[in-house]
Amino acid sequence: MKLVDVRDSGYEVFHQLMNGYYRDGEDAETPQEEIDAFISYLFELCGNGRISGCIAWENVPVGFVLWNVDSEDGVFSRKPGYGTILEIGVSPEARGRGIGRILADYAQSQMGMDRFYVCAYGPAEQFWEKCGYHHSGELAENGLKIMTKGDLNGR
Repeated sequence: MKLVDVRDSGYEVFHQLMNGYYRDGEDAETPQEEIDAFISYLFELCGNGRISGCIAWENVPVGFVLWNVDSEDGVFSRKPGYGTILEIGVSPEARGRGIGRILADYAQSQMGMDRFYVCAYGPAEQFWEKCGYHHSGELAENGLKIMTKGDLNGR
């Protein structure tokens, strides 16, 4: 498997993966125009260095991860001083092979932090628990659980 910077993979590949991720998840009913605008916004954030991301390739794109080191003025700031994985997804046909874990580990290694958090719901909570995250007892503004790793709550 090859990990390629989002910017080097191009917008079409990024859009394809992100659109599938949103359509398969909690945003299945969101109008396509809203999804497209948000995907474009995320790609722009990667392009100007406000967040980072990579695409996993196995002859075809099979997954992605977006991350950031959180700060007070961060785009999606919830826990300044922590690294955060903003979005992660693996295409349905590639799931169950450890690609999500590889992407999560890679993102964490790129941030150079020892404390991390994610906002998770439903089945994603189980994935993050397997990656060593624990519910912090906090909720994000959108109601998702904030799960941490490497702090007193996240062990």
